[in-house]
Amino acid sequence: DIQKDFVAYYQPKVDIRSGEIVGAEALVRFKNPKENGAIKAPGFFVLYYEQTGKITELDFFVCEEVCKMLRRRLDEGKKVVTISCNFSRMHFIRPGFAERFEHVLEKYQIEKELIEVEITETLVMEELQQNMVKQNLDIIREEGIRLSIDDFGAGYSSLGVFEQIPASVVKLDRSFLLNKEDYERQVTIMRGIVNLATDLKAQVVCEGVETDEDVSLMQEIGAYIAQGYYYSKPIPEEEFEERLN
Repeated sequence: DIQKDFVAYYQPKVDIRSGEIVGAEALVRFKNPKENGAIKAPGFFVLYYEQTGKITELDFFVCEEVCKMLRRRLDEGKKVVTISCNFSRMHFIRPGFAERFEHVLEKYQIEKELIEVEITETLVMEELQQNMVKQNLDIIREEGIRLSIDDFGAGYSSLGVFEQIPASVVKLDRSFLLNKEDYERQVTIMRGIVNLATDLKAQVVCEGVETDEDVSLMQEIGAYIAQGYYYSKPIPEEEFEERLN
């Protein structure tokens, strides 16, 4: 039972200049009933849910949990930030994604600025030749739904992504931070991507930020929103809300 056995965790996105939480990514965790509700990461269950097609229900479960949390905080007059929710490629190869997504937001009266639809770069570049994916992305653009591209730069056609997708957020893949071979060249490339994204009014988020060096590299390339263990691991809703307060 998805409602009973799963829970949303949150990994904060932090502005490295102020240390303030400016957003978060919602992640799904499994409360294993066979181990007294021990929390399991997606590696434990995602493959099964993808193979059975139930992943789409899981994605929307997390999206609803996020909307409930935001609605409650809004009603209580507390601070809210934009949360990104991951959506599997399965949603985009058939029609109706945008309608279902908007229906959830309407149900909880959540503004579109507060939820991002997060997809991976590989999904986009591999699947875009499929007409249905393109149609879904076009509708997303028309409806003003915020789109976040995960693993940016992990693929091979990164600049093409800007052309194809109306991204509000670009998440730089951690492999960028790890390539120390030609540091100056790397910094120049990353700074170029950050500037391009900024010109296109897309926010840049650096993922997998773990060390002081990662943070100073971000400053060097002009990217200021970090997500990673340096600031926080994914945490339960209650703990996330405490930190937000």
